[in-house]
Amino acid sequence: MLPMNAKTVPIEKLEELLDDPLYIAEVKFDGYRCIYDNGTMYSRLGNVFDVPEILMEFNERKAILDGELYIPGGNSSDVTTALGKDGDKSKLRYVVFDILEFGIDPMRLNKVSWGCRRATLEKFWEQMSPFDRVELSEVHQDKRGLLRYAEKNSLEGIMLKNINANYYPSKRPTGVWWKVKKHDTADVVCTGFEEGKGKYKGLIGSIVFGNGKCSGMTDEMRKEISSNR
Repeated sequence: MLPMNAKTVPIEKLEELLDDPLYIAEVKFDGYRCIYDNGTMYSRLGNVFDVPEILMEFNERKAILDGELYIPGGNSSDVTTALGKDGDKSKLRYVVFDILEFGIDPMRLNKVSWGCRRATLEKFWEQMSPFDRVELSEVHQDKRGLLRYAEKNSLEGIMLKNINANYYPSKRPTGVWWKVKKHDTADVVCTGFEEGKGKYKGLIGSIVFGNGKCSGMTDEMRKEISSNR
């Protein structure tokens, strides 16, 4: 089962979501999305991860979990290094934030709301923990407070999740999960563009400025800028 993906929250919608009681918040970890599936761990693209230290802790427990491989104080590049041939996998941790199957005769939990799945995840945790390298994500009602904490502590951002929404494997549905990343601002002089590749062929790939380039645009922004260079 491939994981559900989140959409980046439009800046004009952020305040509304922060006020909406139907959404909770979790820390967004800067690592690799990872599914634990009954003794195997794989990426959002289906590539198997070689993480024996973490798998040893699960001891082939019957469940399908959604989470993130990360290194405390590190980022996704550090995870890439740790997963490499000579990498130090002992630094890796796995934070679990959702559950899709649990038990020998499992119910397909993606057919129920986040609230039901979270209750099942906590039940799993009570029965299966303690772990050393595996942890349970913390759920926060104070969304603004968590966002301030993420910004102050240089975390990647937060996730906003609809408590009544189901789980849609391999999809990126609207209104279910939103990712809110920390934004830094700077005044720069744009000096040109780089052409896009793959699905962005014929469009602008990235904007070049004095000492770097960036490509963090929505598809709508990319099309608008490409048609009005």
